[in-house]
Amino acid sequence: MQKIQQFIEQQYSQKYATDVLKEWLLESDHLSTWENMYMAWLDRDYEWEPKQLRTNAWAAEMRAEDSCMDFMVTVLAHILAKPGSVQLQEIMSSCAHLVTSTEDEVSQLHTVGEFLNLFQYAGMYLATKSGAKGYRYLVPSVRIPNDIKQLINNCQYLPPVVVPPPKIGMENKVDWATFSKSIFLRKHHHGKEVDTRFLDIMNSTPMTLDKHMLKYKDGDTKQTDERVKAEAMTELMKRYPKFYFIYRYDARLRSYSSGYQLNPMGTDYKKSQLNLFKEELCTDEIL
Repeated sequence: MQKIQQFIEQQYSQKYATDVLKEWLLESDHLSTWENMYMAWLDRDYEWEPKQLRTNAWAAEMRAEDSCMDFMVTVLAHILAKPGSVQLQEIMSSCAHLVTSTEDEVSQLHTVGEFLNLFQYAGMYLATKSGAKGYRYLVPSVRIPNDIKQLINNCQYLPPVVVPPPKIGMENKVDWATFSKSIFLRKHHHGKEVDTRFLDIMNSTPMTLDKHMLKYKDGDTKQTDERVKAEAMTELMKRYPKFYFIYRYDARLRSYSSGYQLNPMGTDYKKSQLNLFKEELCTDEIL
């Protein structure tokens, strides 16, 4: 049964979607053109000496390691792996470590920022400003195959555990390693004596979506996000009508459920989406 959960987490993990995008980009007919364009830009003469030294070092390392394509594909996959748009700061912070020609974080961020600026002019995406604080967002203009698009949308809403979790027992620890080590089944160990029976009861309680709540919208989300979320919830109801939440204790032995899009400890709207899988009619009768 654990293999089923591992497979589901693999199919719905952001890492899996990014890897699929990388494979698709590596097969692109434009990849060699992109590489030539980027390397030519790095080889230019710059009047500012620190920039000249930085770009020369980065170009020399990529040639020595033959890593230019890997760098480009990794950065572009990070951008394309988010539906709609992605915040510029998020891409820069998540990709800065890829610049291995220097350990200076500011220089790494400069290098990634320059790459993003160059590929914006190449027509890979548009840079826009949004919100009161004027954050910059990248909106991809590359046409992605429909099956990869669907995969990206699915990865926004990782389903909860759909197989009955194994009991914790008296071992006093949760140690269920999965493919992605997701927030649902991440390793968690307690050094003190705790009531594991309570966790076993909560973990083994099957839940389902409240079908009556599917028609109501979450007022805190954008209209486009709301449409994608509704599709994801409908798909979850159809394919996985019964699911479970994994509970854990924190350092003060307070219990918390681990959840993603669905969570019994979320907002009022998220709580209202859930129901017990085993329904019982509430009446005024005294048994």
